[in-house]
Amino acid sequence: MAAMRDSAGVGGDRSALVLLLPGLGDAMVFSPCLDALAHAGYAIDVVTMLGSIREYARALDVVRRVHHAPLLGEPKRAFGLLRAVRAERYDVAIVPFPAARFAYAAFAALTGARRVLMHDYGGISRAVLRARRAELVELRGGHRFFENVRLVQALGVKTISESYLVPEEWREAQPIPNVVGIHAGSMTYKGNENKRWPLEKFQQLIQRQLQLGRSVRLFVGPQEHADGEFLKERCPGLVLYATTLVEAARAICECSAFVANDSGVAHLAAGLGVPTIALFAMTDPLRVQPLGRSIGFRPTECPPCFDEGMQHFTCVRNIGYRCIRDDLRVDAVSQLVDRALAEGLPANAPLEASPFRLYGRLRGVAAPPAPSERAAAEPAAMTVAHPEG
Repeated sequence: MAAMRDSAGVGGDRSALVLLLPGLGDAMVFSPCLDALAHAGYAIDVVTMLGSIREYARALDVVRRVHHAPLLGEPKRAFGLLRAVRAERYDVAIVPFPAARFAYAAFAALTGARRVLMHDYGGISRAVLRARRAELVELRGGHRFFENVRLVQALGVKTISESYLVPEEWREAQPIPNVVGIHAGSMTYKGNENKRWPLEKFQQLIQRQLQLGRSVRLFVGPQEHADGEFLKERCPGLVLYATTLVEAARAICECSAFVANDSGVAHLAAGLGVPTIALFAMTDPLRVQPLGRSIGFRPTECPPCFDEGMQHFTCVRNIGYRCIRDDLRVDAVSQLVDRALAEGLPANAPLEASPFRLYGRLRGVAAPPAPSERAAAEPAAMTVAHPEG
């Protein structure tokens, strides 16, 4: 059965069902659109399949009801969930980006909503949605925020903020000088663990911060306890946080700088107003750098190889993800921490369109070169040669 939560006082003349099926970062990137839909008069229900997204969605004032079922690995649970959502007869069902799996299109088509909005990923998804007469929105690249903006603009919603929705009760704490937050994990689904900077590099970064007299907090998720113990054992003085999302958010608020892989926690930290250094390798900062005061740090000559349509992500050049393991150096990250603590970080200015990879093809439009953080943080960086492929 689907677990549901009702929120009193949330409503509107029209109803929208939003499928928040990917990870926390993707849910947060769509959150400005949730706010815009609510202001446009939509009563919003969401579907989640991951516990952290359920916890986040339940805390948002603009969400009326949360339908939750752990669909990964238990596809039969989808039938009970579909019965619940079909009974609501929603005016529109929206599938935020990214959702390249055709199963997402099939679920959206079966919700019984009067309108279905989803991006055009081609293939089976396109066939399923065209049979349902769904409205397909073109993918144009750029930041994922703008991919989602184009979805809700199809409903006539025009005013959309570039700020994440974060519950006010999560923001109660104030930053403490010289407190550095760290998240060394990421989602592991489909090979996303390959986005992670090696634990040994995080260990060196933490030790350097402690030697400088700074306090360091390490945040770990449910599947990251072993990594947390590894770092705590090697870094005396490190404070470990293994707790709920809301309690983690309140502790992150007290940080004056935050370092994380390309992960949902990086988006959460930036959404809480903490200057955030997000470490990138196979993924493209132009696509997923956190909104707010953040830097998407990717000091490598190897182009991003992340393909949003692949079932499992691998290093396409077969060089062992050297971009994250070798090219991203501790000295450079430490200099960015110094900068964040001393002067803060600039607000991210997301691009509306840029190249991206989908099903093995480079798509989208050319983007202007992004400002180089490499020069600011690593002025003597060496050029890294890579084999062709």
